[in-house]
Amino acid sequence: MTEKKNNDLGYRIILAGFQSILRILLYILAAVILVLLGKKAYTIGYEVVSTAPVSKENGVDVTVTITDDMSVLEIGELLGDWGLIDEQPISFAMQEFLSEYHNQILPGVYVLNTGMTVDEMLQSMAATDAEDEEKQP
Repeated sequence: MTEKKNNDLGYRIILAGFQSILRILLYILAAVILVLLGKKAYTIGYEVVSTAPVSKENGVDVTVTITDDMSVLEIGELLGDWGLIDEQPISFAMQEFLSEYHNQILPGVYVLNTGMTVDEMLQSMAATDAEDEEKQP
């Protein structure tokens, strides 16, 4: 009988130790995930508020075609593929969302330059006609 109690006590001690180790590993995993998510959020946030163009000099003209079925993320991917922006498409989408050109990008063929900021590209792709701007007070 005493032997069985000792075995049960040993089993409980081992189980408690295993549970403690498992709990510590879960805390470490949660901390690593939080750090990685924090780094990702910082990167996206920095890209959203960054206004620097890809090229500081004159830049290179690139002709891009925007179709009416393209989402803002797809436009961001397209601009990134052509080297017009160096941020992630999600950052471009957030910049578009926060800009005064939100939901104003029109389909068409645009000549953009690597020396342009994202805001300047959005302005070019938005429906701002010079005559309309002159008519507004």
